Amino acid sequence: VKAFCAKANGQLVICRGKKSLFARSWIFESAEKQPAYEWWDSNGASIPELQTVARIILSQPASSSICERINGEFAFAKDPHRNRIGHMKSEKLVSLFHNLRLLARMKKPAYSEPAIGWNDEDNKVGLVKYGVAEYAASKTVGIMVPTRPEITLEP
Repeated sequence: VKAFCAKANGQLVICRGKKSLFARSWIFESAEKQPAYEWWDSNGASIPELQTVARIILSQPASSSICERINGEFAFAKDPHRNRIGHMKSEKLVSLFHNLRLLARMKKPAYSEPAIGWNDEDNKVGLVKYGVAEYAASKTVGIMVPTRPEITLEP
């Protein structure tokens, strides 16, 4: 863990100092036009430890709404009719139900995901320590969802 953190710290210096790949101006300009996780996927290969940290941070929800949604799904999965199922089975049901809902939402033709804004500390725009300063509304970026082949189950 210590070596990983040291590498990630060194890579953060490279990224913030706009050295190496990050010296190109279009790299940071592209961050305003695409979601943050997509930006890290396409531009973070040269700094793998920092890319891993960014993915972990970006995968965390910014509010408690996802917890409330999953609690509602848990109430759906473990209602009075299914009260006798164990905790492990109900947890699997909730996970399956939640993931199926996400897949169904992504398959809609009008699916788009909001681009998460970029924080520019040099120009004092974007997110600041205690709130939002001169931060434009998030842009909606259309994301093409690849079509997955149908899986047929053979008896």
